[in-house]
Amino acid sequence: MTILDISDNQLSGTIPSSLGYLTLIGALNLSSNQLSGSIPDSIGNLAQLSIFFLYSNQLNGRIP
Repeated sequence: MTILDISDNQLSGTIPSSLGYLTLIGALNLSSNQLSGSIPDSIGNLAQLSIFFLYSNQLNGRIP
Protein backbone atom coordinates (compact mmCIF):
# COMPACT_ATOMS: atom_id res chain seq x y z
CA MET A 1 0.00 0.00 0.00
CA THR A 2 1.27 3.47 -0.90
CA ILE A 3 1.02 5.83 2.08
CA LEU A 4 1.40 9.61 2.23
CA ASP A 5 1.56 10.86 5.82
CA ILE A 6 1.97 14.61 6.19
CA SER A 7 0.16 14.90 9.48
CA ASP A 8 1.20 17.35 12.20
CA ASN A 9 3.26 19.55 9.87
CA GLN A 10 1.57 22.93 10.47
CA LEU A 11 0.27 22.96 6.89
CA SER A 12 -2.22 25.76 6.24
CA GLY A 13 -4.51 26.82 3.44
CA THR A 14 -6.66 24.53 1.35
CA ILE A 15 -6.09 20.94 0.29
CA PRO A 16 -4.59 21.10 -3.22
CA SER A 17 -6.78 19.57 -5.91
CA SER A 18 -3.61 18.11 -7.46
CA LEU A 19 -3.69 15.38 -4.79
CA GLY A 20 -6.33 13.83 -7.05
CA TYR A 21 -3.53 12.82 -9.43
CA LEU A 22 -2.11 10.39 -6.84
CA THR A 23 -4.41 7.66 -8.13
CA LEU A 24 -2.42 4.75 -6.68
CA ILE A 25 -2.32 6.06 -3.12
CA GLY A 26 -3.95 3.78 -0.55
CA ALA A 27 -3.62 5.90 2.60
CA LEU A 28 -3.54 9.67 3.03
CA ASN A 29 -3.06 11.34 6.40
CA LEU A 30 -3.49 15.12 6.53
CA SER A 31 -4.57 15.25 10.17
CA SER A 32 -3.45 17.74 12.83
CA ASN A 33 -2.61 20.60 10.49
CA GLN A 34 -4.26 23.97 9.92
CA LEU A 35 -6.03 23.14 6.67
CA SER A 36 -9.24 25.03 5.90
CA GLY A 37 -11.92 25.18 3.24
CA SER A 38 -13.53 22.19 1.60
CA ILE A 39 -12.22 18.84 0.43
CA PRO A 40 -11.58 19.10 -3.34
CA ASP A 41 -13.73 16.95 -5.62
CA SER A 42 -10.54 15.52 -7.15
CA ILE A 43 -10.06 13.43 -3.98
CA GLY A 44 -12.89 11.32 -5.40
CA ASN A 45 -10.45 10.18 -8.14
CA LEU A 46 -8.42 8.23 -5.58
CA ALA A 47 -10.00 4.83 -6.29
CA GLN A 48 -7.37 2.94 -4.23
CA LEU A 49 -7.78 5.18 -1.17
CA SER A 50 -8.94 3.12 1.80
CA ILE A 51 -7.56 5.21 4.69
CA PHE A 52 -8.12 8.98 4.78
CA PHE A 53 -7.46 11.00 7.95
CA LEU A 54 -8.42 14.68 8.14
CA TYR A 55 -9.15 15.23 11.82
CA SER A 56 -7.91 18.31 13.73
CA ASN A 57 -8.22 20.74 10.82
CA GLN A 58 -10.74 23.49 10.03
CA LEU A 59 -12.39 21.83 7.03
CA ASN A 60 -16.01 22.25 6.01
CA GLY A 61 -18.40 21.08 3.32
CA ARG A 62 -19.15 17.67 1.93
CA ILE A 63 -16.94 14.63 1.41
CA PRO A 64 -16.62 13.90 -2.33
